[in-house]
Amino acid sequence: MKLRRFFSLLLMLFWVGLVTPSRVLSEFVNLLILQGNAAQAARKYTEAEVIWRRVIEIKLNNADAYNNLGNALRDQKKLKEAIAAYQKAIQLQPDFAAAYNNLGNALRDQKKLDEAIAAQVPEFF
Repeated sequence: MKLRRFFSLLLMLFWVGLVTPSRVLSEFVNLLILQGNAAQAARKYTEAEVIWRRVIEIKLNNADAYNNLGNALRDQKKLKEAIAAYQKAIQLQPDFAAAYNNLGNALRDQKKLDEAIAAQVPEFF
């Protein structure tokens, strides 16, 4: 797997002092994000879910990762979990318009139309 080879290379560079630990972690997260986006685009939603959860484990306050996790969950019809992920993205980044839109769409999928409308038009807009 390419990710393992790249991560191994980063670890070697860290051990010889050419790369800082935060740089290794940052590059690893960037690779995971690329993989998550690719999995989502390829409609491999279960794989994308796993990847977004890994990103969140590493970067707990990443609103984009929660939004993307919500998308992967929604595509699997796991609407309750998707809604929770979108809400966490909004909690972390209150002006995250895409997360509001995605939350509204997930609520609409649950036939909660009044809540969907309210979610897509937050008070501060």
